[in-house]
Amino acid sequence: MGIRKAAQRHWIETPLYLEASRARRRARRAPTGAYRIVIPFRTYKVYREHVLGVVDALEAVGRTAILHPVKTFEEVGVLRPGDRVLAFAPYRLEPFERVDGVVYAAVNSEQYPDDPAGLAEGLHARGAGFLGACDLVFECHEALFAKAQALGLDPAGVLPFAWSPRWNWNAEPTAPRYDVAFLGRFVGDHRRELWSEIRDRFDVNPANEAWGRGRARFLRSAKIQLSFSQTEQAQLAGHRFAMALANKCFVVSEPLPAGVPFKPGQHHVEASATGMVATIERYLAADDERRRIAETGHRFFATEYRLAPFVQRLVTRMEIAAEDA
Repeated sequence: MGIRKAAQRHWIETPLYLEASRARRRARRAPTGAYRIVIPFRTYKVYREHVLGVVDALEAVGRTAILHPVKTFEEVGVLRPGDRVLAFAPYRLEPFERVDGVVYAAVNSEQYPDDPAGLAEGLHARGAGFLGACDLVFECHEALFAKAQALGLDPAGVLPFAWSPRWNWNAEPTAPRYDVAFLGRFVGDHRRELWSEIRDRFDVNPANEAWGRGRARFLRSAKIQLSFSQTEQAQLAGHRFAMALANKCFVVSEPLPAGVPFKPGQHHVEASATGMVATIERYLAADDERRRIAETGHRFFATEYRLAPFVQRLVTRMEIAAEDA
């Protein structure tokens, strides 16, 4: 790692170490049955609004919830019988030794392969040790839940990137300066080739990562936010959709998998890879239609797809698992 990158990483991580230390101290004073929300350092800033929304929703139903940013799972500190662990980005966490009386759960956000043999490859293999030791695995959207069932897995439910009041500060209007923007990494030939065609035709604004108010400004910087897959397999990038809809963005996406709650033509627009450029051209010339779809998508996300009911169902499953332990 270069000196500049190491300094940047240190600048990002130092506040997280302090927050992790405060979380461990609070956990020592917490009552039995506390929810320990575990999020790896490298994912925390990206998922910050979401995991804080989960903490808020747990506390709203009378549960003590403590957010633990960690580099390794051991940094959560001492777990006591009665604790409930909920881990995000489990593929970034190593296998762990269970503590009797603790219920362990994780949220999967990675795409499943079509063939069960693919579960032994890539990120699925990397996270298998951690997930295999969990009592419950939740999926981050409905299509992943259905895919997990089709592969013979036993998902506990869905905990999606849904609306919570933590998104409210993102709604400030901004005049867009670009035609098209994309937030994410250009991994996979499919995504790189599609972006190469788009950037040659439009005024674009790509970013590998952004968070906090800077991310909100980025999302509102373009007339169109793109969502396309790493491969030709239909996928929903649930967090990207949540960020965009929370910020009243107009989204053009490759076709989504069956079962997801977002409807093309109502909440976003879909286009195949071969039709993406033509679709972008059409909607750049249709300001009123872009605005209508963006507002409908935001309204659906903020009123019909709220986080609180999903967290309530998660609590029910966790409590049942605790009784069965």
